[in-house]
Amino acid sequence: MKKLKIILATLLTFIGFGIIVWFLIRGFFYEGFISAKSTINLTKSAQVGDFIGGFVGAIFTLVGILLLYETLSLQRQEFTESRKVFIKQQFDNTFFELLDLYKENLNQLKCYNFFGEELNGKAFFEHQKLQLSNSFNPSNTLSKNRKNAVIDFQKVYVNYEHYLSTYFRTLYRLYSLIDNSGLEEIDKSAYSKILRAQLSYSELFFIRYNAMTEQGLQSRYFINKYNILKHLSNFYLLEFKDWWSKIDDFEKNGLGTIFKEVKSVLIEFLTDEGADAISKDYKSGRYRLTLESENRNYFNINLIKDNNKTGAAVDISNGFERFTIEELENLLKCILKEFIIHSNFNEYNIRRELDFTFNVSNDNNIDNIMVGVTNTSNNPIIISYWDQKN
Repeated sequence: MKKLKIILATLLTFIGFGIIVWFLIRGFFYEGFISAKSTINLTKSAQVGDFIGGFVGAIFTLVGILLLYETLSLQRQEFTESRKVFIKQQFDNTFFELLDLYKENLNQLKCYNFFGEELNGKAFFEHQKLQLSNSFNPSNTLSKNRKNAVIDFQKVYVNYEHYLSTYFRTLYRLYSLIDNSGLEEIDKSAYSKILRAQLSYSELFFIRYNAMTEQGLQSRYFINKYNILKHLSNFYLLEFKDWWSKIDDFEKNGLGTIFKEVKSVLIEFLTDEGADAISKDYKSGRYRLTLESENRNYFNINLIKDNNKTGAAVDISNGFERFTIEELENLLKCILKEFIIHSNFNEYNIRRELDFTFNVSNDNNIDNIMVGVTNTSNNPIIISYWDQKN
């Protein structure tokens, strides 16, 4: 549009000057009303002057209007850009001041270990997480474990409420500042990642459970939108202690890695309209995990255990060996529900519209576990804010 206006103004200018030159040539060489050897013909000259003043003058006036409009547009654009820079500078000042306040609040958190040593900041969260994990008594259902986990978290919160409440409010204020900044979405995402990079794994653990309480209810919006808990493995939550208490740390970390990969692929599949399927072998083919999504309202996890193969001695899937087929089926069922329902605080999918299917079979000493979910309303299954945007 800008180029078109410049081309039009240039063309009209040439037309205007062309008309003037044409009449001057006619006046000198053909009409004879402009000549150095004779008297100027005032009547003809006046007529030519009226024509040039009326027609050519109108052309130049139009050119002036076009140039004035373009000048005002450039000034408006420069003002808008300057305003954006000013707003961003103001935002930067406030954001990093609040970030410093977050760090101060973090360092004020303190407790003592069994040896009487003072633990501050991130070490406080790590110690409290370890204490919760050791003392948590799991039940045989995921829903009961969730309720009991929140109860145990609230005990910690009450003991350190003065500092923890300030800590969580500051984090909430930081994300609220980002969300209401007026910045572009890409800039909001960049600042949210800067903030997320400050949060340790143990902090994410407590942010998750705080959001499951009444006092942390409003934080769910920001947790979902900015994917704050992206690096928190769902398998490490207290709700899954009944499984990871039966395996060692290597096996626990291995299964945690596998389930993080599953969630990542799940999100990728559910943001793609086409049919997708991906398989991965573990323990030299003893286990095969297949993820399948025919469309955005369906997802299936298929775990095959080939009992005819012994597999590698050390593998990230070693934890699977510790469970019976029934326990593995229940684990996959709970993991899938965690991804689709609980990890986003049941914000995106209507529970009554989700149909979960489970099946275990054995053929030629090969166990086959299938766990799937379908949205019966044919709406897409949503896990994250970015999935929802698509």
